[in-house]
Amino acid sequence: MNLQNSVRRHGCLCLLLASLAALAQAAEPPAYVTGGVGESGRAELTAIQEQFSLKLVFAAHSGAFLGAVNVDIVDSAGQSLLSAVSDGPWMLVNLPPGRYRISATYRDATQTEEVEVPASGLRQVDLRW
Repeated sequence: MNLQNSVRRHGCLCLLLASLAALAQAAEPPAYVTGGVGESGRAELTAIQEQFSLKLVFAAHSGAFLGAVNVDIVDSAGQSLLSAVSDGPWMLVNLPPGRYRISATYRDATQTEEVEVPASGLRQVDLRW
């Protein structure tokens, strides 16, 4: 094998490895936390909500808080970023600024919201069933 072919192969290998590393990094789900059951649970999440960019609140039309809500978050390119179950009425998610589609399912009823997450501050979305 001559030097030119060796450089080409190594260059392709490096490009492939860099691409795989970028894909693995992109596949990391955003940081999130769920909870908010009871006053103490809500106080705990309120204390850390500044660290997140999105707050989802789940409640019945009566105002009663809900848990066990399945949440899917998709970015503007259609890439699934998060699929999780909220074990309480609040879910805090750390997303970069941009547009997202939030789908939340409670007892087989799904609600979908298009959301703009700002560059700073916390965007809150209330979902009611």
